[in-house]
Amino acid sequence: RSVKPSLERLHRLHGTSLLSSASRLLKLEPSTYASSCTIFHRYCHQVSLWDMNVWSVAIAATVLGCKIEEDPRPVRNIILIYARLYRKRRLVCVEASELLTEILKSPQVGASELARKMSLSEKEALLRQIKPMSKFG
Repeated sequence: RSVKPSLERLHRLHGTSLLSSASRLLKLEPSTYASSCTIFHRYCHQVSLWDMNVWSVAIAATVLGCKIEEDPRPVRNIILIYARLYRKRRLVCVEASELLTEILKSPQVGASELARKMSLSEKEALLRQIKPMSKFG
């Protein structure tokens, strides 16, 4: 099976975006980020998108990049950072879809109106109702 090149490219960009965010949160050296990206891209060019999970590959690339560049970080911290990114990005997706439906219902309401109305606990409750992301990100 094959995936369109444009979709593969989007997933590679998504993966490097994950690596960039995780590198900032982990306060990694720039060379560690570059090594992680290189590992990520080399793997993505060898394996089809059907056979890989972008998040898992990004985590593995970060762990290996830290090991290669001798910029040690506990694996537990790396996993926790990626879990935080996953929750944060899911929350953004929920807000975007909720805002879109609100805007479509009544165009005169500002896009940030719904986000202001929702408390943090309501946003977290919405997250619990959403199915986990597919292996395609």
